[in-house]
Formats: sequence, structure tokens, C-alpha cells
Amino acid sequence: MIDMSHNDLRNVVAKWMSAKGYLVMFNNAVVGRALTDDRIIKANGDGRADIQAIAPKNGRYWAIEVKTGSDRLKPKQKVFKEQVEKRGGVFVEARSLHDVMMRHDIETSLFN
Repeated sequence: MIDMSHNDLRNVVAKWMSAKGYLVMFNNAVVGRALTDDRIIKANGDGRADIQAIAPKNGRYWAIEVKTGSDRLKPKQKVFKEQVEKRGGVFVEARSLHDVMMRHDIETSLFN
């Protein structure tokens, strides 16, 4: 397996999904300084997946959390995963494009 950076893998997955017809959105972190003092403020939808997508044929919601190296799902990400799956969405912890491709094949054969 080729080691990729988090951003490289996220981009490869997003491009592949777009080519398959998914509507793809990134969950980008926003960081800035408070206007009243020097505090750093982060706004990124804590726990949400790196990539969110809508399937082209059935409109099913997909959440893809990209992980590289020894990184694991954080507690808030696990809660988000449970909430997505509880509502009938697809959650993928992607360590490679292959992970997403395999899940796509499974979901396509079951639900399309």
C-alpha cells in the first residue's frame, strides 16, 4: 500500500466519488482569532466526517472519515458514525481508496 498524506487521500477519494456521480462536500476546519481577544477559535463541526456525499442513484448519505498512519476514530467521530448508521446512512473509515471502492460495490449491489 502506498502511504499518502491525509489531504492526498481525501482528495483521491473525493475525485473517485465525483467520477462515480456522487455529490461530494468537504468538512473543512475554520480557524481564526476572536475579535475581542487573542483566543484561537475553531469551527469545524467537531466529529463530522472529512467527506460528506450524496449517492447519485438513491440519494443515500455517505460520510467518509479519512485516516492515515496510526490515527483512530475519536470519541465524537464514533458518535457521529453511530448517528449516521442509525439513520440509514453509510459511514466509511477510509485508510485507502480501496476501502471506499469496496463499500461502494457492496452498497451498489444491495441497494441499487
